[in-house]
Amino acid sequence: RAGEVDLAAPNNTVIRALQGDANIKVEIGNALSLGDIIFNVTEAENCPTDDGGKCTGHPALRDVRVRQALAHATDKQQFIDTLLLGLGSPGLSLVVPGHGDAYDSALQDYAYDVAKANQILDEAGYVDTDGDGVREMPGDPATPLKFRFTYPSDQYASDGPRFADLLSTMWKQAGVELMVQPFDADPVTSICCPTFDFDVIRWGWGAGPDPASLLYIATTEQIPTGVSETGYSNPEYDKLFVEQGQTVDAAKRKELLYKMQEILVRDVPYIIPYY
Repeated sequence: RAGEVDLAAPNNTVIRALQGDANIKVEIGNALSLGDIIFNVTEAENCPTDDGGKCTGHPALRDVRVRQALAHATDKQQFIDTLLLGLGSPGLSLVVPGHGDAYDSALQDYAYDVAKANQILDEAGYVDTDGDGVREMPGDPATPLKFRFTYPSDQYASDGPRFADLLSTMWKQAGVELMVQPFDADPVTSICCPTFDFDVIRWGWGAGPDPASLLYIATTEQIPTGVSETGYSNPEYDKLFVEQGQTVDAAKRKELLYKMQEILVRDVPYIIPYY
């Protein structure tokens, strides 16, 4: 406002204020960044025990139906409006709109639908047998759907508690309870990967210019390296990742990238609340 800066990237609160200043032009585009809700889906056979893997994730999170139900129970637009002041778009997978036509904009997201989330969990056998508002594992009432929820409090000092509160309220409507555990980034990293000593983590990524720059983190070979945050393993996905890196046919590569995005949305190792 004083005319002493030619270019700046202020926070969203400042951006909204500057939009009302006739002497300042605010440019808004697609950043190569995303926020993610990370599920620990590590199967016992993929637990990197030789690399410190504990793999203590809640067993319900290894059920894709539970993850799909939670996707339906997540109101992405509320996060965007509340935390980003509208300066974001609903996320889908590990390719972002800033990657251009490599981003599959036609891919169907999970609509925010609490009734659908509850229906999926009911049909999968996750019921609340004791009436306390929290579902339990099928045939195991001693194991409720109570998930540890962790986020790096030093990185999300301003909106971490609000994000956790919003998500807790959303998922509670589906009979799932979050036990919020904010830690500094280093402790979050230590329980994340390749330890896999968590249930759900909130974090985020910044992508590179290539559309596959984040897709590698969901490959099986990255589970013991500390790059995979979810422990997700899918041989078909692994094969597609190799193929997209080898083909020199642009149209064929885009087809492979679309298929990988489709698999990630279907299997929900992540919920991407926003870009």
